[in-house]
Amino acid sequence: MRSLPASVFETDSTRAAFHGRSCNAGPAFARLSIGSASYEVADALSETAHLAFRATGGHIWTALDRTIADGWIKIAADIVLIDPDSRYQFLHTHAVRQSQDEPSGAALEFLTLGTS
Repeated sequence: MRSLPASVFETDSTRAAFHGRSCNAGPAFARLSIGSASYEVADALSETAHLAFRATGGHIWTALDRTIADGWIKIAADIVLIDPDSRYQFLHTHAVRQSQDEPSGAALEFLTLGTS
């Protein structure tokens, strides 16, 4: 089994120390679905204007180093990277291409949850 290149996990910025840590948050203002799981998004209660998320109906908020201005794709990507349950849901709905070097028209090899 081939491992994914490190560039897959690179982000566009250096992370703040609070990213991925438990925090307090205001009331949820959005719900984000990843596979069959859903997450509530709220403003983190801090001196910054960053967001927090939790599983819908959950009690523990997790801080994100993101704002609404970053866009929902980046917000969702950070949730997938932080939360193992969302990563599991994501992998159930997506295939990960194993290599870039197949000739045009050849069969493509994918890996999803350890199966090809």
